[in-house]
Amino acid sequence: MVMRRRKSVFRAVRYFVFLLLLYLFQGLIFSHFKIFGYVPMLFPIAVVGAALYDNMTTAGVFALACGVLCDVAVGETAALFTVVFTLSALVISMLSVSVITRGLVSYCVLCVAMLLLTAFVQMFYLLFFVGADPGALVRTGLAQTLVSAVFMAPIYPAVRFLSRNDP
Repeated sequence: MVMRRRKSVFRAVRYFVFLLLLYLFQGLIFSHFKIFGYVPMLFPIAVVGAALYDNMTTAGVFALACGVLCDVAVGETAALFTVVFTLSALVISMLSVSVITRGLVSYCVLCVAMLLLTAFVQMFYLLFFVGADPGALVRTGLAQTLVSAVFMAPIYPAVRFLSRNDP
């Protein structure tokens, strides 16, 4: 019982440190140093990794925390990413138990899908309520997705390490 609790504490500390590093890059570094004029979204990639490789409870809590911090880092949404990340993590986690294989290809495909979903969620208000140019929004969303997709490579080993059961 004590060993199980110790593993849980180490696991929570690992996720907390990873979450702080993500927030540091997303909220502090990339908000000032854009890549080709776009801010990459790191949180959706980490949410997919946690949902694919860890259990549903851990993935849900991690996605909730990522959503809150992403909402704070972006600053323009009111709990939008919190809801989207949490629901997406729960769906991916449920599907990874029986339908989706837990491999690199699945991770990459789900990350791109999640990044596209994130881009659509960001442009939803502008598209349907403000009447912004759909072509410009789609180009911006695709460019942000491509810039963000580059970070699948460095985040993949981190989420694989986090999902391990040993301390």
